[in-house]
Amino acid sequence: MSLDKAEISELVLANRLKLTDFVFDELTFEEKEMIFSAGRDFGFELKEKDEFFQVKPVIDSKKEYQAVIFITGNYSVKSRYLLQTNEGAVTIEVFLYHQDRVKFRVRQIAKKLINKKLVKLYPGCDEEYLYEVLLESSDSLLFERLKKIAKDLPIYQLSFETDGGFEIKEMGIV
Repeated sequence: MSLDKAEISELVLANRLKLTDFVFDELTFEEKEMIFSAGRDFGFELKEKDEFFQVKPVIDSKKEYQAVIFITGNYSVKSRYLLQTNEGAVTIEVFLYHQDRVKFRVRQIAKKLINKKLVKLYPGCDEEYLYEVLLESSDSLLFERLKKIAKDLPIYQLSFETDGGFEIKEMGIV
C-alpha cells in the first residue's frame, strides 16, 4: 500500500508539530557513516579512534513504508500515523527526511570536526568545504538507502510555512 497526496495531506493536518531549537547530541550511526564516506570519497583524514566517533549501530527494523516525505520548514510530522480508511483504521509508516534539520546538523558536525581537530583537510579547504562534502555524502547515502527500503514508493515534498501552513508536491517514485 502506498499513500496518495490526499492521504499525505490528512497525515500532515492531524500530525504536524513545531520543531524546537536543535541541540547537538551524540552522532548517530548514519552520521558516522556519512563522515567516513566523505573521508573516503574526498580524501581527507580522520582521527577515527577519537571517542566522538564511538557510536553504536542501529539495527534497522524491517519497516514497511507507504511513502517518502522530504520536509522543509520549522514543522515536521510523526512517521507513524493511524489513517482512517473505508476498511477501518490502518497504521501507516512514512520515511521522513527533514532537509533543513539535516543541513543544520551537518553544519554542526563540520564545525565540531574542525574545532576538535578530528579532520585533516587539504590546504586551502575549510569548514564550508567540509560541510559541502559531508552534505553530498549524506545525500548519496540517503538515496542508496531509499533504493533499498522504499523502492517504488511515491516521494512528496512537504514545505511548511512559518505559521504551520503547508504545501505538498508530488516528486515522483523512488
